[in-house]
Amino acid sequence: MADPRAQSLHDFAILAIINVFGLLYFYLFVIQFLLFHFPSTPGGILDPLSVLAFCAGVIFWCLSSLFYRVLDAFGGNDAEEWQKLESGATLVLIWAATLPSVVVLFRTEPCLQLGYLAAFTVVAVGILVDFVVSDPSVCAVQYRFPYSCVSLGLLSLIPTIYALTGTFQSPPAAAVHFSRVAIGNSLGAAFYLLRPLERIGAVNGWRLDSWSQTLEPESDHVEVYK
Repeated sequence: MADPRAQSLHDFAILAIINVFGLLYFYLFVIQFLLFHFPSTPGGILDPLSVLAFCAGVIFWCLSSLFYRVLDAFGGNDAEEWQKLESGATLVLIWAATLPSVVVLFRTEPCLQLGYLAAFTVVAVGILVDFVVSDPSVCAVQYRFPYSCVSLGLLSLIPTIYALTGTFQSPPAAAVHFSRVAIGNSLGAAFYLLRPLERIGAVNGWRLDSWSQTLEPESDHVEVYK
């Protein structure tokens, strides 16, 4: 059996590499976006602002995950309380990733766009406050985390579903692509929850569930904004 300390450091090294890659990629993306793609006039500024908000959400999630992993590897049991930070950052990431799709898919319906953004933000803040601030139990947070992600994730799909089933003559390309990303995320979440390779003992000593949980959001969001 592998030494728990060595296994912890091994997992930390892999997850840290993934998070550092995400940080570098999106930092460089933001810099080149501001230099070459940010509009010089107020018209059409909502689209780039939504993209920057998304990038800020990804960067915040990477930093939170990296901070927690450092504490988990070198801080021992003291790091458990900080797991809320990583979980809360995941909820923020879901909210931030929804903003560009709402702006793009509801561009011709500003009232619907504003109403959905306001309602979704209120729900996201409510879940985040209840999840991170109001509940002090780490065990309860670990138990409720998948359900919080699923509920917020389903709400984030409303613009895509509306665009695919609405009055458009043909589905917008953004809606089709976003639905593919959502399917990929769903498969990744199912892989994380079911842990098929770990259950059959094919990858003893590996933590594919944790690695996929960290890699899946970054790879999907890189794909969306290529």
